[in-house]
Amino acid sequence: AEGTNVGNIVFTPIGYKDIEGTGTATYWYTLSEVRGNLGGISYSNQKYYMKVVVSDLGEGELSTAVTYHESPDSEAIDISKVKFVNNYTTTEALVTLEANKILNGRDLQSEEFDFVVVDVNNTPVAYGDNVSGAKTGDEATIKFSTIAYNLSDLGGQNQKVFEYVMYEIAPPTNQNGIVFDRTKFKVKVTVKDNQDGTLSTTVVYCDENGQEILKDGNPVTP
Repeated sequence: AEGTNVGNIVFTPIGYKDIEGTGTATYWYTLSEVRGNLGGISYSNQKYYMKVVVSDLGEGELSTAVTYHESPDSEAIDISKVKFVNNYTTTEALVTLEANKILNGRDLQSEEFDFVVVDVNNTPVAYGDNVSGAKTGDEATIKFSTIAYNLSDLGGQNQKVFEYVMYEIAPPTNQNGIVFDRTKFKVKVTVKDNQDGTLSTTVVYCDENGQEILKDGNPVTP
């Protein structure tokens, strides 16, 4: 017999015919989980034993008595203890946010400016700097440290949106001829459980008002 999980496992029926000899017959079966290939699933190695005693009541009628056991020579256990436990987990999803830095008036030196990404509680989750220099007025790439997401971060949901604020770390006043950019950009990271042991992420960069940043209709980094 085979069964599928619906909270409780229901197996296909087992049929019995005429019993020869004493009027009763005993059958033993092993219950185990068929290992599959579902991503992220750990399968159970547990085995149980089912004893079926079939009795001939006469006049063409049979009765059955079913008990469950942890081994063929152990006492019967309650059906509620016959459980196959599976676990589901996913690999980690990693996101590296990016932005661009422009310095007007002189050339930009690599790692000259520092930046931070904070969550809704104003807790820093990533730091970054301009990883390269650039000529005056040209863009240099800002790369942030990696943000990691695990299945537990979704809180039981299939997907969840994480909101952040990205900005330049600047002193209270401008210094050494530098007028610091005090713009605060918003970032939305959607993390989705793909139900196959993996997580996927989608990143959207927004302006201070929460509107997605677009160029020629396409999403871009700030």
